[in-house]
Amino acid sequence: MTLDPYDIDLSLARGGPLYSVLRSMHLTGPDGRHAFRPALACIAIAWLPTVIIALLDRLATGHMEPLMRDPSVHVRLVIVIPVVFTAGALLDEFSGVAMNQFLRGPYGGEASAIEKLVHETEHLRDSVLPEAIMLGLSLFAGQFVLWGPAGASGLFAHPHQSVAALAISPARVWYGLIALPLFFFLQLRFLYAWALWARILFALSRSKLDLEPTHPDFGGGLGELAEPVTAFAMFVLGNEAIIATRWGQEMVLYGTHLKSFVPTFVAIVFLALFLALAPLCVFFKALWHSRLEGLRQYSRVAFALTRGFQRRWVGDEHDETILDSANPSALIDMQSAFQNLDRMRLIPFGPRSAIVVLAAAVVPMLPLLVVEWPVEELFTRIGEAMLGGLSH
Repeated sequence: MTLDPYDIDLSLARGGPLYSVLRSMHLTGPDGRHAFRPALACIAIAWLPTVIIALLDRLATGHMEPLMRDPSVHVRLVIVIPVVFTAGALLDEFSGVAMNQFLRGPYGGEASAIEKLVHETEHLRDSVLPEAIMLGLSLFAGQFVLWGPAGASGLFAHPHQSVAALAISPARVWYGLIALPLFFFLQLRFLYAWALWARILFALSRSKLDLEPTHPDFGGGLGELAEPVTAFAMFVLGNEAIIATRWGQEMVLYGTHLKSFVPTFVAIVFLALFLALAPLCVFFKALWHSRLEGLRQYSRVAFALTRGFQRRWVGDEHDETILDSANPSALIDMQSAFQNLDRMRLIPFGPRSAIVVLAAAVVPMLPLLVVEWPVEELFTRIGEAMLGGLSH
């Protein structure tokens, strides 16, 4: 079947062996949509048995499994799993829209090349080998967390945890063998889908492009390609929620100060921005050449128009041949177009894309301010910063 170049459904995350299993279990539609039901199924497999086993263990021993008192475990399995599925659904939606807009606008080649690229991407998405590798890595990570020095409560366990807290129990075995590997697997699947999107962007950057240097998105018409960054920001939001929960626990239980996490947080933010925005930088060369060529062309036209305007409206000579439009409105239109050209970016994204990722990283950390400082003290500090304080 020939691909409709204006109705591309890229489906980077909805595919592969996992979604084949989900479709066979009627947990998702034929097109792979409906992220809510697969998320609930994964929660039922990962989190629910862990809780039930821990409760049965308490009835048998009288002791509550320490794993159940780790809030990051519940955030990881109950909140972040649906967030990852939602991020995948957003990636599919935004990438499909971006590809359709790309075909309608900046793409200057044959639609058959895009059809081939989409089919190659679908083949990579549906391949068994990548998911098998991801599953193997996830199982290894789960085993490492279960039996390794980090303990079954997660990769962010505090070094002051006691040996008793790390003791193996039935709930921890399920968590390390099933729940955590499933969580890691879903994380890796999203990153793989994002890598496929980066591969598409690289291929598009090497194709024939018909960029418009005066386009109001200041990216030559490529601005739509930055929309999937919102999906990656959702992925960042989920992972930052886990880290914030773990750090908050350390602050409450061990008295760790918030400032001790700042270097790690800064590194995480830079990594998130790099992974989200670096794939778009492959268009730098095309945008640079488009801007240079646009400046040359518009400079010549602008020079002729402004000279004609000078002669017609200011000087003594009257040249009626220089565009009927050698009038004030034409000059203003040219100035507006030239300003757009002058503001053209060499990357197809603006500050908004970076702000979305930054906000996704920062928002989960805001409750830690309340942990570090009581609400009254926090408002006092904010008031002093805004209004100034009296010296004592």
